[in-house]
Amino acid sequence: MTLTRYKPINVIKGLNVEEFDEEGRVLTLEFEELFLINSYFPRAGDELKRLDFKIKFDKTIEEFMMKLRERKPVIICGDFNAVRDRKDSSFWDEREPV
Repeated sequence: MTLTRYKPINVIKGLNVEEFDEEGRVLTLEFEELFLINSYFPRAGDELKRLDFKIKFDKTIEEFMMKLRERKPVIICGDFNAVRDRKDSSFWDEREPV
C-alpha cells in the first residue's frame, strides 16, 4: 500500500511478470516529476529455498526501474528483505552455527 497526498498520473501494478505479480509485490506511482516504486522483496526463505526466486525478482525489478529511470527520476522504497548480519534478521535461527 502506498499513501500519498498527491494524486498520481498513473499507477502500475506489478512488473508484468506473472510469477511475481500474483504475489502483489510491486506498486508504482507515476507523478509529474518522478516515479515512486513501493515493493515487498521476497525472502530467500529457510534453507534458501526461494533464493533463485529472490535473485530473479531482484534482477527483474532492477531492469524495470532502469527503464523508468530513462524517463524521469525513480524513488524505490519498501521492504527489501536484505540483511547484512544475523543481528539484522528477525528470522535467523540462533541454534544454527555461523
